[in-house]
Amino acid sequence: MRDSVLSSVIVKELDISEFRGIRRLAKPLELGSFNVLVGRNNVGKTAILEALYLLSMPYSYSQPPYNRRIIDFIASVHGGTSLLVYGYAGTAVLRHGLKEGISMYFTGAHGGIAKEMHVGDIRIEVTRGSVRRVLFNGEKARDSDFKVFNEFTDRIHEYDVVVKARSNLVAPVDISYIHFPVISEFIPRLLERRSPIRKFYNKLVIFYVKCMKAAASRVLTNSMWTARQIYRAYRVIADVGYSPVNVKYFSRVFSNDRCSNIVVTILRFTAEKDLERIVDVAARLRNYQFYICGFTDSFFDKVTEAIKRRIADKGLVEALIVFKHIAEHNLSLKLVVTRGDIGCKLRHRKRGFLKRLKIEDRALLLGFLPRDRRLRLIAEDKLMLYPSHIDAFPYAVLEPFALETPIVAYNIPALRLYYNGVDGVELVEEGNIAEPMVRAVEMLKRRDSVEPQLPRLPTWDEIMEKELEFWYKCAELPQRR
Repeated sequence: MRDSVLSSVIVKELDISEFRGIRRLAKPLELGSFNVLVGRNNVGKTAILEALYLLSMPYSYSQPPYNRRIIDFIASVHGGTSLLVYGYAGTAVLRHGLKEGISMYFTGAHGGIAKEMHVGDIRIEVTRGSVRRVLFNGEKARDSDFKVFNEFTDRIHEYDVVVKARSNLVAPVDISYIHFPVISEFIPRLLERRSPIRKFYNKLVIFYVKCMKAAASRVLTNSMWTARQIYRAYRVIADVGYSPVNVKYFSRVFSNDRCSNIVVTILRFTAEKDLERIVDVAARLRNYQFYICGFTDSFFDKVTEAIKRRIADKGLVEALIVFKHIAEHNLSLKLVVTRGDIGCKLRHRKRGFLKRLKIEDRALLLGFLPRDRRLRLIAEDKLMLYPSHIDAFPYAVLEPFALETPIVAYNIPALRLYYNGVDGVELVEEGNIAEPMVRAVEMLKRRDSVEPQLPRLPTWDEIMEKELEFWYKCAELPQRR
């Protein structure tokens, strides 16, 4: 609403056609500094506000899901198809006339001025002397691109957004990342479209995509060729992004705590694509499985090392060894591991390791759990082992305190800063696996007498005082009194 109000301040005239239930306006709306919309239901009041919103905040606009046609989406927010002003979805055009003295431009994904961007079936026009057509969320398809895009034309009207080229992609909820190497780049004879080998390869790709399909997932790829295979396989139009790898964008994905989503990368690592940054992506997306295959070179070792490292970072192996020692003193205890990245292969390897430790019947590798179930488990736990080698301010440590469950953890800086000397937590020397064994057994023996106390965290005023004190010292100024 704030953005709509802001738009009405700079827009003096608004004209709409074929947009969100409005076929066309009898005449353009003249807007002042303060505007009141009055009318019965389903006459387009919300659509007018939405048109203003699109002008001021285009990149944050929320699009309907892929599996719903635009006409169904409009109907769902207007009480059903029978209540629509018209029974089809046309090509929307929004014309905004700016007030005198107002100049406006749209920035592209890479910081330049975007003269034309794609809005699925919405075109925004800004008029002030000259007409600037803005196609939202992508670049306008060039003539050569239309040949590539022909696969989508039969059903394009059913989708409300298509990311066509370099663009600011909508922040993902669920996402699968897929890229297949175009092998015709490497084997010249496959350049022929009718090559049997090429047809066979395409069928393999389609079969693979069908296997990868997740009902609730969006698909992101970095090639139009791959997007065509995905569309042919199950009629889903994929988001298309291009190199270099946008680590900041991918890092948004890891806030989703469901391990069912898999990031699959089948690609050729080359310097010009800057794909070595996939190592950073692997380090940030700790809750996902990475399968690296296809055409690779020296970067492959870096990626696999990053993936192995994130498993070791959390000290899962140390936890299993410590529990073996605890199990020898207490035959009734069981170990529950709730790590998020326990995939099938990792689970199989860990079970082999559990057998060698002879604790396979007393260790449960659960992976991700719903938050309520996880908290109930923590409340019932006698002890939490947290041999992580790297962390900042982990909820995995704070939550057991709130639930009065003691912890044995490594003395890493983040834990030492907040929990050193706090009753209910035992910080042991990092890497010394014998010490957590001893401390854990001791903690279990005196479990009833241990009352975990929440650490005292500094207030914002105290933090600001420390910050000011630091800068006064840097500037060699007398401190405030």
